[in-house]
Amino acid sequence: MQSNIIKDVAPAHTHIEESVHSIAFSPRKELLWAGAESGALYAMALPPLRPYSSVRAHTLSLADLAPLGEGVVSVSANALRYHASGGRELVALVDPPGLEGELVAVEADPQAPACALVGCAGAVNPGATALPPAGAMACVDVDAKKVVGFGNLGDAAVLLRAPAGRGLVAVGTAGGGVLLVDPRAGFAVEAALSAHAAGLAALDARGDLLATAGFGMRQGAVVADTYVKVFDLRATPRLLSSLPFGAGPSMLRFHPKFSATLLIAGTQGVFVLADASGASYNRTYQVETGADALLAADVSASGEVIAFGSAGGMVHTWAFAQAPRVNAYARPPDTPLQPQRPPPRIGESEPWGAAPFFPCMQGRPLSDWDDEKPAPMPPPRVVDPALRQFMRLVDFVGYVQNPKHRRGLPPGEAARLAAPLRNARLQPRKAGPVLPKAEVRLANAAQQGGHAGDGLPAMYRRARAKPALWGARFADAGPEALNGTRFAGLEGEIANGYANSLLQVLYFMPAMRAAFLGAVPDPDAPYSLADELGLLFRMLAAGGPAACRAANLLRALRQNRQAAALGLLETHKQRSGQGSDIEVETTKDRSLARRCQSLQRFLLEQLHRELAQRTRPAVNPEPRSGPVPGSDAATVVRQLFQLAVHQRTRFLAGAHRQKPWQIKEAVSYQTELQYPPARLRPPPPPPAPPEQPRAQSFRPGAVLPPLPPTPLLRFAAGAPRPSFAELLSASLSQEDELRAWISETLGYQQVRRARLPVALPQARAAESGAHQDERPWLPLALEVAADATAWAVRVRGAESAAELASESSGAGASAGVRAVYELTAVVAHVAGSTVGAGEADAREAEGHLVAHIRVLPPYRDPERGILPPLAVPPSPGQSPMTFPGRPARARAPQAAVDVTEFWPEPGGKEASAEPGAAIVAAFPADARPTALQTAGDGAVLAGAVHAVDAALDPDKGAASSKPVGPDHWLLFNDEAVSASSADEARALYDGRVAPCLLYFTQVPVLEDCAMRLGAEPAPAPVLSWAAFRSLCAAPPLQASSLAFAPRTFEPLGPGEAPAPGTLLALDAEFVAHSPPDTVLRGGVEVEVCPARLGLARVSVVRGAGERAGEPCIDDYIQAVEPVHDYLTKWSGLVAGDLDPALSRRHLTTLKRAYLKLRYLVDAGCVLVGHGLKTDLRMLNIAVPPEQLRDTCDLFCFKRQRRLSLRFLASYLLGLDIQAATHDSIEDARTALELFRLYERLAADGSLQARLLEMYRWGKAHGWNAVALKDGVPQPPVRPT
Repeated sequence: MQSNIIKDVAPAHTHIEESVHSIAFSPRKELLWAGAESGALYAMALPPLRPYSSVRAHTLSLADLAPLGEGVVSVSANALRYHASGGRELVALVDPPGLEGELVAVEADPQAPACALVGCAGAVNPGATALPPAGAMACVDVDAKKVVGFGNLGDAAVLLRAPAGRGLVAVGTAGGGVLLVDPRAGFAVEAALSAHAAGLAALDARGDLLATAGFGMRQGAVVADTYVKVFDLRATPRLLSSLPFGAGPSMLRFHPKFSATLLIAGTQGVFVLADASGASYNRTYQVETGADALLAADVSASGEVIAFGSAGGMVHTWAFAQAPRVNAYARPPDTPLQPQRPPPRIGESEPWGAAPFFPCMQGRPLSDWDDEKPAPMPPPRVVDPALRQFMRLVDFVGYVQNPKHRRGLPPGEAARLAAPLRNARLQPRKAGPVLPKAEVRLANAAQQGGHAGDGLPAMYRRARAKPALWGARFADAGPEALNGTRFAGLEGEIANGYANSLLQVLYFMPAMRAAFLGAVPDPDAPYSLADELGLLFRMLAAGGPAACRAANLLRALRQNRQAAALGLLETHKQRSGQGSDIEVETTKDRSLARRCQSLQRFLLEQLHRELAQRTRPAVNPEPRSGPVPGSDAATVVRQLFQLAVHQRTRFLAGAHRQKPWQIKEAVSYQTELQYPPARLRPPPPPPAPPEQPRAQSFRPGAVLPPLPPTPLLRFAAGAPRPSFAELLSASLSQEDELRAWISETLGYQQVRRARLPVALPQARAAESGAHQDERPWLPLALEVAADATAWAVRVRGAESAAELASESSGAGASAGVRAVYELTAVVAHVAGSTVGAGEADAREAEGHLVAHIRVLPPYRDPERGILPPLAVPPSPGQSPMTFPGRPARARAPQAAVDVTEFWPEPGGKEASAEPGAAIVAAFPADARPTALQTAGDGAVLAGAVHAVDAALDPDKGAASSKPVGPDHWLLFNDEAVSASSADEARALYDGRVAPCLLYFTQVPVLEDCAMRLGAEPAPAPVLSWAAFRSLCAAPPLQASSLAFAPRTFEPLGPGEAPAPGTLLALDAEFVAHSPPDTVLRGGVEVEVCPARLGLARVSVVRGAGERAGEPCIDDYIQAVEPVHDYLTKWSGLVAGDLDPALSRRHLTTLKRAYLKLRYLVDAGCVLVGHGLKTDLRMLNIAVPPEQLRDTCDLFCFKRQRRLSLRFLASYLLGLDIQAATHDSIEDARTALELFRLYERLAADGSLQARLLEMYRWGKAHGWNAVALKDGVPQPPVRPT
């Protein structure tokens, strides 16, 4: 490599000769930045090395520069500026507040991509009082154009280098020392080194290594040291080695690819690549400087190019490849625009030869375009939906059999008949009337039934809600767009989000929900799955249609060692196709269907185990009218799912073969279907011809195949395909031969083991063979009978429980048990797409889970059915501001909704309301489409969907509005919730949808649910008033020996018990437990998934009374997971605040803090805050809309920019908040004052005018904090 060195040299500017004393390679583009002593800034493109752009950046000498994003940030003695690659100035901070000292060094913040770290040395004005005694360090946000952090160092800073180990920054001081500073902890000095006696000449850090070069004292004179010191920063910093360099080191740079390789260069042009461990180097290089001194050096990120800047204005590059690259995946710089010459001016006396000449071009000029008309282009071709449902995809090409083919047709006749299908083209849309929002919502739900390109209905696609919290323009779009019901979905973009379908099934079991809503959580059990499930049920009961997050429950699941050992966990980055935790990645079950089945079994056993161990309430001294904590829920789990069986064992060999059967009792929580061996399975049946209706596709009125008779179970070669009832019967009465451990005396023996159910549960979960080739057809009703005398089990299937009752054969005598079940839920695995390659496609190939759930009457609202409540506008309304080309729209009054009940008869006629009737919402008569008017006021949800679909498309027949039946089935696909049916729950779509968990519930339980038509009573508060006060008065988690800071809050007193309508202000702060998921696209890092945040601090402030504005809760949350970033700029937290061994704050557990907030919400308190939707989403608390007062929505026009709390506080209240960092108590108080101002403005009718004035100001002067003078906002001063 060293024998093929490519050298290049070029001047920084062709007309100016000045010294280049700062250079740095761009991390994004093929550019090299160079700074001159005169304040000029140059960009040079390579290869080959050539000038690209230049700008006079500073009036004073340029002290230092550092690449930042797509541009470069540079500092002079009194200014910081940020320029783009083309030379355009983007940020200019002249004498920024808090940085009156001389700016000498700058470095990009390794933790914040838009922040720069600046070092100050001394003061320009010695009389300044706001300056530290010697030097300081600050963090500047170039996006916000302000200083966001400041810290004193105790000595003047001269050099900055990052990143050092563990996120530290190395700061060289004027005295020759090195400080290791942590910007995340308020610029705290973690360690100090004394490197050189008389000062530093060069400094660089990489990982755990730090290299310094400087000056020493010899006989009273300052001389350059002829060696480089290398320090090891692990644990306590220590000197690792001294590298001799006779020419006098003045420039140091670590190699980006080889962390132990160090570039050492001197001013005479000599440089070496040395081993930082102290090994000798065997080759020295000489730069041909032409007697000019070298002043700066840098190594590109790829390690292929080394650059030097000289005092003569030249830039030298050395490369070790023929075509070197600055970065591995960088983009070439944009081609600069060439200035256009002005057109020549020709006078009357000048010749025509002076006019510009345009050569002839090929083709006809555009001026002749009107002579010829363009050829008409037909519309694009489309595939008929009737063909799409039979299409098979191979790679990306779809194949379908010609439906017109018949045996005996002459050659070419089938192709001629199929020509209209083959040549079909897209037809223009017909203009329709503008529909109300309710009709549009139902129409969107109807479109979910359309087929996607892979042959599956669109409702099976992976739910992808618009990321309103990290990228939406107006933050108005969210998960609500995917849900047209009153039930809440669960977000899937979190680790272990595959459990969402299983959690939804458990919630829609009335007995399960009632028991866990009434259970009392234990604050001293931070990782109790039973408590977290009950709190999740509370959130689902209050949420909807907005999606909820099961983050707290999944967090407790991650802390369970048994769950990790069973392979039930996945890491955060695996949700975007990238694995980060090697241990979890290796133990995780690769099959998503098997993982879901194992999670169901583990979760039920863990819930029963936790609840059975509880015998007393943990923190609730008051007697409660409800059940004993945990006892009722444990009983419900046992009654619902626990199957009691007798297991008999008999020896097959040896002296014990004559012994009678040994019988013992056992329990199980779900049944795994036992399939015949692969060698004994019959061949799959041939596919049905296209003309016959498909039972797997959901259409109203589709013909279902007749239920085959139940033959005797035969698992032999050539036997007929077993039905689902036969498989379940064989699984319940399983008998096999195996070698089993008997005792220490007998050891392993060959035995025969058989099982027989003796007590049937109220609900039964069966594991379907998602990993098998078999796809059995599911009956809607099952009869299970076990005879203890004959030791036999019989299972019969039918389309309804009535059929089984009419054909009952007297099963279930006194010697056995009998129960009739109906299908109530199906958890299915949707196969993923294998098209594409790369890490980002791993999640798509894995597929995802969905749940078909039969919604029982207790879950339906007496007035709205399964439709969501009427939305209340959260903001003052549509913006009165007009824009060019956009007419102003007036708000239309919201129409009332008529709600009725009805039970459709098989003949389609209406009958009187009966128990269990479907509850739906109908539209007003004057706004109702024709199809809905003819269908009557009480249409089932699916019928209403098809009616609206028919109204939008008159070509569809009226038969499409036929209701699907009295039962409501819904499909839960993470955030998306759509209408389904029993037929759709059994659809397999040629194996693309495979059921993995089947849930059957006994008919008496369903009949009892059908009788409960009234609204369910609201659950009792999660805590009592005495328990809440006990939690608030509990001491922090830290040891008593620590010196605590003064308590910043005063808990609610005995006379301040929360009541419905109590006003409180809330604000929360978060930290990042993992970095955001990013991918490299086109050389640019793109964020595909935000960082995983965790609650770090929550503050609640009194909103009324004599003590209004005083905090009653200010909890810091203990961090049980490693914190990746404390987000000090936004949270105000630093390292150690969440550690019980170091923190001086009031530290508590997440569960205790959550229970306090949950109690306040259950008590009916009204919460005020700014951005409450984001805070409550991260807190995993669903709050009814009538209990929220979000100032972000109150001071906002629809479809307009959301305003920050700092801007609102400065413009409306004249307060300057969040100057350096955020404080949750200050933010809560400010939101409370804004709400009071909103009430005054709304009362006197000046709210609209005030908002309009504020928006016009922001559009004219920006959205930063406003300075008021005599109550009048002052325009910001633009830097010159």
